[in-house]
Amino acid sequence: MLNHKIISGSQNLEATIAESENTIVLKFTSAFCGPCKQLNKQLEKYDNETNVDLLEISMDDKNNLPAAKKYEVLVVPTLFLIDKQNNILQSHKGAMSINEFYDFIKH
Repeated sequence: MLNHKIISGSQNLEATIAESENTIVLKFTSAFCGPCKQLNKQLEKYDNETNVDLLEISMDDKNNLPAAKKYEVLVVPTLFLIDKQNNILQSHKGAMSINEFYDFIKH
């Protein structure tokens, strides 16, 4: 199951990560980004037993700039697979197919 949550602000992000019991994927995105829209269409196809908390962080929201700086996000979409201690296990820049996403979360 894909639990999609929109995050605003770094404190909100940290709290959500700490509370999660699932695989965590951070997705940095923008409303005006073509590859981000392609990625969203692919993620709508998610049908897997692995529970994933997909935390969407919009670069259009200035409250999210500290998080973008922390993760050194320079392009969107950028995805990070992280653990409960906020360690980056894997990252990906650009759009991906749903099969690539399945591979991404398996790490």
